[in-house]
Amino acid sequence: MPKSWEEVAANYDSYWESPEHEALRSLALRIAGSNFAKGVHGDTSMGELIISQNRDPFEIPHLRIAHLREGLYGPLVSGKLEFRYIDSCVEERMWSRIVPCDAAWDRLLLFFEQLGWFQSFPGESRGRVN
Repeated sequence: MPKSWEEVAANYDSYWESPEHEALRSLALRIAGSNFAKGVHGDTSMGELIISQNRDPFEIPHLRIAHLREGLYGPLVSGKLEFRYIDSCVEERMWSRIVPCDAAWDRLLLFFEQLGWFQSFPGESRGRVN
């Protein structure tokens, strides 16, 4: 059964406090309060935020937003999030962007726009992000 975006955000209440987890929680709450909540589904996995158009967010394709690490099991990079679109089993083919925590919403809106997940963005504004 799909979770509400409020339930997804609540998952972060059990994590240690960090700017990165707060950014992920804020993203989930911001989706909950927007028109996007009707068009995307979400969940969390090991602290990562999963966003998908499928009712089961873990089906491929989906977007994973995670606290950036140095390498696969390396230390966390402070203040950075990685956006990775999982649409292939080959990592080198996956779309990926790294952004500061405070640019996460703008990056998400740009992702939605670039992939055509939504036809319009009424009432949603974003800054300039790559």
